Amino acid sequence: SSRRAVAARLETAAEEVYRYFGTEFIYREDTKQLFPAALAVELRLQGCDFGSLSRDVLYKGHTVHNYSFDFYFRDGSVANTIFYRKPEQVDEEAEKLKSYARLFGIRSARLVAFPEKETDQVRVVSV
Repeated sequence: SSRRAVAARLETAAEEVYRYFGTEFIYREDTKQLFPAALAVELRLQGCDFGSLSRDVLYKGHTVHNYSFDFYFRDGSVANTIFYRKPEQVDEEAEKLKSYARLFGIRSARLVAFPEKETDQVRVVSV
């Protein structure tokens, strides 16, 4: 299926980016943006078509927040990227992503979690 293809490409691309940069750039806030940007490049190199997506969170017709998904794929799925020190952070961010995806009627969402420690692994979690 198209969703499985997106998931596989996302995992392959995230691992490639992490292999290229390692943890060296994760320790500095000003260089963390390299990872999602490089992930976007790697996905395009793999032939994956995507954009980004922002949606307003409304309360009684008034915008109270704007939420952005890092990647919006042609199959209607989305993905966000994070950095984690502890596995619980991945779980917390996955729940948050799941809530926003549900709010906006998005049926498939993935969290790409880059580890801050060399001993941990890149994780791609479907929510």
